[in-house]
Amino acid sequence: MHIKLTMTRFVLLFLVFVCLQACKSSSVVQVAQEKQVDTIRVVSLPDSVQKEIPKSNDVLEQDSKESVEDLAFSYLKAKSRVAWKSGNNTDNYSVDIRVKKDSLIYKYFRNREKQLYKISDFIGCMSLANLNYVLDKNPELNSSKIEINPNSIEVQDYLSSTISKNTILLKYNIPNNKTIFLFGGNLGRPQGIEFLIKNISNCKQIKDAFFLIIGNGTEYKNISNKIEFENLKNVLLVKELPYLDYERILKCAHVGLIFLNPNFTIPNFPSRILNYMQNKMPVICATDLITDIGMIAQKNSFGYSCVTSDYNSFYDFVIKLLNNDVREKMGINAYNFLKNEYSVE
Repeated sequence: MHIKLTMTRFVLLFLVFVCLQACKSSSVVQVAQEKQVDTIRVVSLPDSVQKEIPKSNDVLEQDSKESVEDLAFSYLKAKSRVAWKSGNNTDNYSVDIRVKKDSLIYKYFRNREKQLYKISDFIGCMSLANLNYVLDKNPELNSSKIEINPNSIEVQDYLSSTISKNTILLKYNIPNNKTIFLFGGNLGRPQGIEFLIKNISNCKQIKDAFFLIIGNGTEYKNISNKIEFENLKNVLLVKELPYLDYERILKCAHVGLIFLNPNFTIPNFPSRILNYMQNKMPVICATDLITDIGMIAQKNSFGYSCVTSDYNSFYDFVIKLLNNDVREKMGINAYNFLKNEYSVE
């Protein structure tokens, strides 16, 4: 019995050691919005500005007067390390999906989060759902310092492409006689890519619908294999292309797609929707039950919303958006809502 207890303690200590070692990397993930295309950049930093993650509960109770810059840097670095070490993929997973809430690492993140909230003068949230989530999980916060500060862009007057649409479509073998449903951006599990492919496969009998996926990520190979295995003819996967070509394709596409992993428990609001709205495209939002991005699109008549795994509803939305009049009306609504709500002006 004594030997078993000793071994149990040894295993527990070893697991704690492994968790702490998972945090010893020298990179920090920065989320960049370069021309409103979702991307992740990994930046190496000099050793002189890197910090070690605390290894005991005593250190977790550091002086809360630490500067905002130091806290933010330390938190982001810790989050990136866990994302890098906690699985086989190097994807940008959210902590609420990948890390157990009773784990030491999660408690560390949560502690740093609360310190950031405490010393901040204002807390910006991307949507009402995000704001309500922060207040619900942090009832000690003064609601007067929390505000909605959504992703925004400098809205431009809508202009048709200066080159023939057929030229750019022909360049990438995109059919010009079908309604094009576009997904552009990172291809990872947080985006619910496996469900994107299942929905596309479920729509393969809709002859007038064509799905265009542009991007790269940890799920790219899986998507490619799935398309080949099922011999899907209603979809094209493009890994890389010049951004100018992507902008031209945006003007040729008819419907924008938003997908999120259904397991998210924190509201997300993908910025790719702004590109769709800028180009007067209605959207289909297939997401989790927590985010309000789909509700906003549907309530303001520029999109449809369903749960990521609701294949029947997604199918019905595709059928509805084959109608040019419906798309045009919803596209105008999208552009006007963008100008009124998501403009930097």
